[in-house]
Amino acid sequence: MKSIVKKGHCLTFVRLGQRAILTLCIALFSLFIHGCQSQPTQPNPAQSSAPGFTFEKIRSTEFDHWLATPENTITNLRCLTIYLEGDGIPFLAQGSRISANPTGYKNPLLQLSQKDNENAVWLGRPCYFGLQTSRHCNPHLWTFGRYSEEVVRSLTELVKTLAVDKPVILVGHSGGGVLATLVAQRSPQVTAVVTLAAPLDTDRWTASHGYSPLYDSINPAQLPSRADIYQLHLTGSQDTQVTFQHQQKYLQHNPYAKHAKLAGVNHPLDNLASKDWLALIQQVRKASGCYMNH
Repeated sequence: MKSIVKKGHCLTFVRLGQRAILTLCIALFSLFIHGCQSQPTQPNPAQSSAPGFTFEKIRSTEFDHWLATPENTITNLRCLTIYLEGDGIPFLAQGSRISANPTGYKNPLLQLSQKDNENAVWLGRPCYFGLQTSRHCNPHLWTFGRYSEEVVRSLTELVKTLAVDKPVILVGHSGGGVLATLVAQRSPQVTAVVTLAAPLDTDRWTASHGYSPLYDSINPAQLPSRADIYQLHLTGSQDTQVTFQHQQKYLQHNPYAKHAKLAGVNHPLDNLASKDWLALIQQVRKASGCYMNH
């Protein structure tokens, strides 16, 4: 099995396991997109497609991120809910080329968070939404290192900053669910995590689809998790990209975590009705004690 990465305009084939070569190829491509004047930092595409939010750019020690707050949100709720988007478009041409901009065409959690007016915010991942050429960004961080230590560390830092003194519920879609699970493990502020279509065993997920292993990413299935937080991991009955089998090992290692299937829902969450989601997240808030003294 071979991995294909792009070096400038050329395709370089490398054997899996030759990490130094793979990293060099990505570094060369990073120099290409940073040096090309046709690839400037773009305006945040989520901002233009999602009225009803207040957007601001916030900084962790390592990266810049976008933060979106629904304009109608109720901020005095006991808990803060933070939504994390999926992987977007890390590769092009069926995986044969690294994308110069990983931002996805659809951002379903941005839409769900807009409907959620109970102290909810949407937190963009580093190097996404027009920030692909911002400080410390390079294609490694949306390809093989998309769930890397530095990405998790940056999100963890911002979760702590945003939480202030409130308990936090993390909600993540697809790869955002992987990150939500990893952040929850090291964030004492997090009391609940909900994932939608998240491949919590990334090794099995890449192997089952014939993808190159995410060699510089953290696999949640290989790590102990916290037993003191509420966990709900959801898969869609119409999802062929992420199935229960891609969560099974994680769930076996974490028997206190719950799994449920969303009937008729596919991977992009096209068929997840807003009213159904709001009812579900309210149940999570009740289980987490968010309505106490409110």
